[in-house]
Amino acid sequence: MTQRQTIDGFDVRCTVLKRDDRFRAGVITVPNDGSAEAREWSVPGDRHFDNEVEAERYGRYVLLGIQGVRPSGEPLFTVV
Repeated sequence: MTQRQTIDGFDVRCTVLKRDDRFRAGVITVPNDGSAEAREWSVPGDRHFDNEVEAERYGRYVLLGIQGVRPSGEPLFTVV
């Protein structure tokens, strides 16, 4: 499941990724001018979860904790 919101003109998405039977939330930003490909950024702390529901819940929390987006597309996180 992907959650999204617009921050500073960027389409910011938090997607649950599965690796080695564990789940984690990853943040993807899409440039506001559409001139480049989307980029993926790691969530600080890189927490892993045993199930997808927990990872999705954490993903919502991560989106709420983004205070802005740099011109490069890098999200600026508050304490996560």
